[in-house]
Amino acid sequence: MRDIQESEFMKNNIILETERLYLREMQPSDYDNLCKILQDPEVMYAYEGPFSDQEVQEWLNR
Repeated sequence: MRDIQESEFMKNNIILETERLYLREMQPSDYDNLCKILQDPEVMYAYEGPFSDQEVQEWLNR
């Protein structure tokens, strides 16, 4: 049942879809994965540096 609900949710929130990729709106449940990216110094080297927890949350809230 949960898989059906999640897939229906995903279908309703897809912004762009190709054969190999789909983009969807970020959700609060994406916070931990977003932290892994935005708080990684190697990933964020060309930015102003890694984000704090608060900055990640602000990014997600946009």
